[in-house]
Amino acid sequence: MRSTAGPSQALLDQLPTAQHLLAAGTDRENLVRLVRAVAYEAVFATLNELDASGDVSVSGVNAG
Repeated sequence: MRSTAGPSQALLDQLPTAQHLLAAGTDRENLVRLVRAVAYEAVFATLNELDASGDVSVSGVNAG
């Protein structure tokens, strides 16, 4: 059964690990919060790296 509450909740329906955690009693809303936090961190880190791509000291890469 697919959730219609939002993309994060719909994603949980497709992830076997999430299904296992839900079956073990993990609160669905807490799991949704975790998925959102991980997605936010991944996007922020990517954008931060792209923004700093001109800095010589970032990741040891000289893009300039």
